[in-house]
Amino acid sequence: FRFGAKWELFREFTLQIEADFNPQERDPFYKRLTDVKLEWAPNGDVEFAIGKQSVPFTLDGATSSKELLTLDRSNLANNMWFPQEYMPGLSVAGGKSGWNYHAGAYSAGEANREFGEFNGAIFTLLSLGYDLSEHFGADAADLKIDYINQSEDPQNSFTRALEHVASLSLSVADGGWGISADVTTGVGYLGQSDLWGAQLLPHVNLNERVQVVGRFTHVTSDD
Repeated sequence: FRFGAKWELFREFTLQIEADFNPQERDPFYKRLTDVKLEWAPNGDVEFAIGKQSVPFTLDGATSSKELLTLDRSNLANNMWFPQEYMPGLSVAGGKSGWNYHAGAYSAGEANREFGEFNGAIFTLLSLGYDLSEHFGADAADLKIDYINQSEDPQNSFTRALEHVASLSLSVADGGWGISADVTTGVGYLGQSDLWGAQLLPHVNLNERVQVVGRFTHVTSDD
């Protein structure tokens, strides 16, 4: 169960606070803070955020769990995306003329249910995307590249033991069908071997109530 609130302040600021709870267990009933961030959008082309927030990279990692076509994220995301999902940091995102971007710096330190211990490294995320819908003649077509850089630190538990992660993804949808693809590679440290993976996700809407989704995922590592 997730409960939270969002306030709009002075037309340019948004304060969002959310937390996860487990009503099936009394201990712990409170699971963790998720989004706890202050956003500033001075105009429609750029938005700044500070606080605990989602870190979007890889195809499934950048997709909200409320919008996934499958029941859960893929094995590619489970191995190379950071499954804590919400981490404290600073970020800026925006877009114009078909281009969009996201850049941020986040704490990778020891995780806890709130903001972490801030005793590990800082990692950075750079994402760049482009709208290809006019070139494909489709309702939507998005090409995106993500890059993660993380310093080696044994205290990093918000993240995985990966010094570099690079991901290239493409999603196309038109009418009642769509297909998405993702290729991701990671460079490991502290005993984690290098690895890479690929994912293909086609879907077809048979009618307004029935959708067929297929997913192929391949993940391999040096060890």
